[in-house]
This record gives sequence, structure tokens and C-alpha cells, in this order.
Amino acid sequence: MTTLFADDAVVMPPNRPPVVGRAAILEWASAYDTPTFDIRPDRFRGRDGLAYNSGIYEVWFGPPMPRPRPVVVAGSFVLVLEKQRDDSWLFVEGIWTSEELVPGEGSAAE
Repeated sequence: MTTLFADDAVVMPPNRPPVVGRAAILEWASAYDTPTFDIRPDRFRGRDGLAYNSGIYEVWFGPPMPRPRPVVVAGSFVLVLEKQRDDSWLFVEGIWTSEELVPGEGSAAE
């Protein structure tokens, strides 16, 4: 997964400080069980060597299927890609939100 990120990439997970650099992203990601992703992009635009992709996602953490109690995280994301000198595209910025409520915030309907 981290080979998709530029050396100086930045990811901004919900409720966490930014993680800067491919090596730090690898270290951060390795702290989690291997997740299963369902990524549903709904927009992809770009120009002049930069592109972005946004949409919604779900991630399941835990033992392989069938899971007795998977941890499911869902939300929205924006990923920014930059064209490299070899004409490949790597992620340079990534930010995502979680649909989980912040403790004490209540629901949107309240």
C-alpha cells in the first residue's frame, strides 16, 4: 500500500495528527490489522500534473471473514495525486473523515 505514496506524502486520519512521509505512513499503517476496504470514488478530476479523487469508504478491521465482531469505520475521503517524472501517479495528500460521532456531540438530528 505505501508504495502508492510519494516519499513526502501526508495523510490526515480522523482524530489523529498528520502522518508525514512514506516511512511514517508505513509505520502508522502497520499498527493495524490488515483491513478490508470498500472504496467508492464519486469524483476524479485533475490537470497539470495534479489530480484528486473523492468519495466514500468503509473499512473492516479484524479477523478474516466470517468475522465475529468486525470493527467497521465509514466516512468520506479526498486523495490528491501528483504525476511523477516517470509518468506514474503517487498519492501526495490524503484526508478522510469518520461518520462516528465525537463523544458528547450527540446526533445531527438532535
